Amino acid sequence: MTRTSIRRGVLLSYWSAMFVATHWPDLDRYKPEGGWPIPNLTLLAHVGVYAVWASLWWWLLSAGGRAVSRAARTWLIVGGAAYAAFDELSQAIVARHPAVTDFLADLVGICAVLATASIIQARRRSASCSSP
Repeated sequence: MTRTSIRRGVLLSYWSAMFVATHWPDLDRYKPEGGWPIPNLTLLAHVGVYAVWASLWWWLLSAGGRAVSRAARTWLIVGGAAYAAFDELSQAIVARHPAVTDFLADLVGICAVLATASIIQARRRSASCSSP
């Protein structure tokens, strides 16, 4: 099994689990009586879930030391936005309520990871170019 196929398998497994988690019916029944202990916990969960999703894509695309191109980053944002929209709208099937704020939190997670990973990649490339 190659490094790329392992990374692909991890991404697909996570993505499948992510779909199941975001489409679990009647999620509010798990909420404590007084509400969630952290304000806006669901928004933080959206940021986190999509941040991990974007991280796994970056991990896959950078296998073998490859640089992740600007075009790939753009497609991750566009694809991530499309999937986040699909994810929110399809939740109505299981009687969950789609929300624009959830969609925006998904985008924040994606963009935060891509911005951070891009900065790290640029610094590494700069450091390797300036090394004797």
